[in-house]
Amino acid sequence: MNSDGDVVATLNKEPQDTKTYYYANASAFETLNFPKWDGTIFDQSTGDYVAAPDGQYTYRVSAVGDGDKESDRQTLDLPFKVDSVAPELQHIAISSEDVNGKTQYYLTGETKDDFSGIDATKDCGTAVNGLVELHQTFEVTGTTADGYTQVRVPVTDAQAKTLAQGNNAIELYLSDNASNFVDVMNDKAKLPGQTKDGFVLDVGVPDVISMSNEYIDISKSRLDYTLSGRYPGAVYGTYLDENGKVQDLDIENYTDEDHPEDLDADYFIARMPIAHAVDYNTTIKFYADAAHTQELASYDTKVGMFQPKIGTVTVNGGQDQTSEATVKVAGQVSDDVTSAVATVNGTDVDLPVSDSHEIDADVPVAFGDNDITLTLTDGDGNTKTFDYTINSTYDADPLKDAVTFDNDIALGTNYLETDDPAYDATTGTVTLSGKVKHPTTTLQIAGQPVKINSDLTFSVDLQIGTQGKHDFSVVYGDSLTGQTVQERVSYVLDAVSPVLTVDQPTDKTVTTNNSQYTISGHVTDNLDYVEIYINGNAVDISSGDLNWNGDATADKNFSEVETLKPGQNIFRVDVVDSTGNHIQKTVTVNYAAPVSKDIQDAIIAAKKALGNIGSKTDPKTGKTFYGDFDALLAAAKSGKLSDNEAQAQLDQLVKNAADYRRDQRNEDALPFSAAVTAAKQQLGNKINNVDTATGKTFGAEIDDLIQAFNAGEIDGTTAAAKLNALVAAATKQAAATTTEPDDGTSVDPDYTQAQHNADAPKLSSAVTAAKAKLGDKLTVTDPVTGKTYGAEIDDLIQAFNAKKITGPDAEAQLEKIVTAATKQAGATTTKPDDGTSVDPDYTQAQHNADAPKLSSAVTAAKAKLGDKLTVTDPVTGKTYGAEIDDLIQAFNAKKITGPDAEAQLEKILAAATATEASTATGSDTSTGTDTSAPTTTPDDDLDDASVAEQIAAAKQAMGGLGNQKDPASGRTYYGDLDYLKAQLSEGKLTDAQAQKALNKILNQAYVQDDITTVKKAFAQAGIGNDKDTVTGRSFYGDLDNLKAQASAGNLTPEEAEIQLSAIVDNAKAVSSKVASLLADFKAEVKAGTTGTADPAKVATTTTKAKAGEKFASFMSAIKSILKQFTAGR
Repeated sequence: MNSDGDVVATLNKEPQDTKTYYYANASAFETLNFPKWDGTIFDQSTGDYVAAPDGQYTYRVSAVGDGDKESDRQTLDLPFKVDSVAPELQHIAISSEDVNGKTQYYLTGETKDDFSGIDATKDCGTAVNGLVELHQTFEVTGTTADGYTQVRVPVTDAQAKTLAQGNNAIELYLSDNASNFVDVMNDKAKLPGQTKDGFVLDVGVPDVISMSNEYIDISKSRLDYTLSGRYPGAVYGTYLDENGKVQDLDIENYTDEDHPEDLDADYFIARMPIAHAVDYNTTIKFYADAAHTQELASYDTKVGMFQPKIGTVTVNGGQDQTSEATVKVAGQVSDDVTSAVATVNGTDVDLPVSDSHEIDADVPVAFGDNDITLTLTDGDGNTKTFDYTINSTYDADPLKDAVTFDNDIALGTNYLETDDPAYDATTGTVTLSGKVKHPTTTLQIAGQPVKINSDLTFSVDLQIGTQGKHDFSVVYGDSLTGQTVQERVSYVLDAVSPVLTVDQPTDKTVTTNNSQYTISGHVTDNLDYVEIYINGNAVDISSGDLNWNGDATADKNFSEVETLKPGQNIFRVDVVDSTGNHIQKTVTVNYAAPVSKDIQDAIIAAKKALGNIGSKTDPKTGKTFYGDFDALLAAAKSGKLSDNEAQAQLDQLVKNAADYRRDQRNEDALPFSAAVTAAKQQLGNKINNVDTATGKTFGAEIDDLIQAFNAGEIDGTTAAAKLNALVAAATKQAAATTTEPDDGTSVDPDYTQAQHNADAPKLSSAVTAAKAKLGDKLTVTDPVTGKTYGAEIDDLIQAFNAKKITGPDAEAQLEKIVTAATKQAGATTTKPDDGTSVDPDYTQAQHNADAPKLSSAVTAAKAKLGDKLTVTDPVTGKTYGAEIDDLIQAFNAKKITGPDAEAQLEKILAAATATEASTATGSDTSTGTDTSAPTTTPDDDLDDASVAEQIAAAKQAMGGLGNQKDPASGRTYYGDLDYLKAQLSEGKLTDAQAQKALNKILNQAYVQDDITTVKKAFAQAGIGNDKDTVTGRSFYGDLDNLKAQASAGNLTPEEAEIQLSAIVDNAKAVSSKVASLLADFKAEVKAGTTGTADPAKVATTTTKAKAGEKFASFMSAIKSILKQFTAGR
């Protein structure tokens, strides 16, 4: 399931299963295994499997116990993350510090991973001037302000020797907890405190240059030793050849191609020719000038290219036949040989070399041809190999593998495919062919003697029909000893495919407006076992109790409700029977989904915004604008358009309307501009008078009108009408105020028209603020004058417009009116019936500041509620609109603070919404489906071995191998396990971290040797670099990838060996030699995974074993021990 709880893959669905239990007859535990998820999901819009997007997921196991009800269903949830994004890594640099009087260098950087996190084990790798160090450990030194983790890694002594005052090439790589790697390089890294750029040589010069050195190059049809580095300028060089003469190095100087403008980024590659098959001393020097006077660096080294010689050594005395179990390797090798190894059929045998450079050793050989390779190594690391093939007729056990069969047929049960070339469907016969080991081998199959050909091959035809399990006895023996062995070969065959009937059309696309679609049908098969899948998700799987020769058949109905996505939906119905016979049918559904509600609402809002052009004709469509939007809304609701298509059409219609308004505005602009000029001239000084109806000056109102016209909010006709109305109002208001007031007041004679004009906008703003502040108190009567406070403000405006009062005096009088109104309202305030009162610390300033906020909130709430304002609140008996009005009055009377009023407003809004929603709950009457959410019952954890138990069991199962040294840690394997146990018990590791560490230890102990053995077999067969058609990599690439996964602990030993077995199977398909060299490997792995190998055979010994044998016995041992632990628990 994804983070939203949606099921993305149903891996298995069985009608019945048995939990883990101990089967006494077999003395073993029968375990319940769950399927793995490969990290892909089916994209029903394309019909392809795609990688699941990164995110949080849950693996859920759900079951109902035998006899329990569905309501008793139990679940086990295992959370995990899918993370495919590598960490960030930046600012790679070099730092240093003094450690015990020695300079310790570090590589530093800043890294970040916002999902699975940086690798908890802190594993990383570095490279300094070409010297690579894998599996180092970084330390965290801090965190940057922008959230990057600061890390540093110690530079090794060998790496430190290559550092110089110049452009050092450094590299740092690390990973997150999902094994996503990031690798960053800086080839211009400076040393701390570096003041100049000097000469830097990558890797350095080794003490000895031999064929084992990775910088030996033969690309120029000669033997060269290559050196590279950096210097801010051209580099020149010399060397001493095998005759002691000074020669010029072949040097190529170049500038960084990625940054040609950076003159400080100069590089060089130098090539020194090497003489063949001789040893000599040389000196390599680098200079800053062609005259070789400015020496940059000098290095003394030895060239050791003399190859080891085999001398008088022979294998089996030079004979290619033996009747013994061993052959002798003996003779004298050249003086420079320091070690010798014989590789026999993929197994290495060390050959001691005496002080007199002689070899005298016996190496084991097997019955038949044996491939033997001698490898000689000298002190300089040069190696030489010699190949031999020895045939041995010695057979200690002539009945072991005495009979082998072709076509991967083995003793025991074999599942036969109908297209197998050995099977003839028309006659119902299968050809069983193979080869015996010796001419003395006797063979009977199905009670009849079998003729053995001169080349020891044989072939018989067996009748098996078209279905069922068929057993044939196999008796083989040796005529010399008289011993016989009785076995069997069984064929399981089902040549009949299931029959699938799907109720929905499979030959055409179905279109629907419903978001869900049912896929149903019927399946039959000649045997009582089928698996039904839709888009890879398990729908129904028969129980595993299959009687191959019984009369029972499969007969199943299925029905699944699928959720559709807008557009095309592909549903693949697959049915598979017990032997893999497969049938598939496809249902394609087109979901014509209505566009989202947000887009529908946007269409409705855009239509409302048309205003007075709605009934006008859109010149681009020929319809009215209202008609355009109505047609779009209808298409959006019917599912004829996708969200993107509907949004694009909406954007176009809105643009059409805007274009129409712009064109109309351009036509009306000139006459409207002339009308405004005439109006301002007509009004003269009256343009600065305050309009008693709005509190704004008439000039400000004309400016607002101009802005509305320019914004396209009104057309020219409407704007002209409103302009005429303003002129009339200003004229009328001025005429009404031309007489002297009864109280005899007059303006200050020194108050000029210019001052009046300047004060007008200030008074207008003050009046607007005063009216907003007083609110309902504008209608309250002033007991002193008998007028309402609103009327008093209007009188004040008229007096100012008539220039009977100056601007400052008018503002002072306005403040007195506000004070009087506020004081009177406070004096008449009584406690509300419910006892509420405002906070005594709530000041008038706070009240004034909160007033506009509450006003905006009330406006928004009323707009949101709409018709619900008239709905009666069942709790109070009042409409929700009345409750909001009461709340406004309480705030104006300062019976409640602004924040409390807004909180109460939210409660009213929630109550009104809940009242409406309560009328729409219940069941979906159209389908009869209960819309309430289902409930589940949490499950108990499954009985399983803990990590601590696995560590203890591994230690018991290792035996003598536990005392061997783990090359990865330097400890013994017992030491590894004890250390891991301590880390886990002290809480320093989580269970998951401990499990991964345990995997690393066991993989090193058992899996890595098997990988090496398989790799050698591939080398002998000459297929290592061949492409594995299953994986797309080379076979060497397969092994290297598996080795990396096993080393990282990402795989258990069992998982790693199963993958290795699969790689071997792929190789066997292309190489008979691999099939011969690793003939028993698959069986050994199977014995290990099933726990059927002898636990004591190899698990307690350190002797050489064939591939897979140690793993098999160890796994059998550990499984047995874990069963004892579980039983004891």
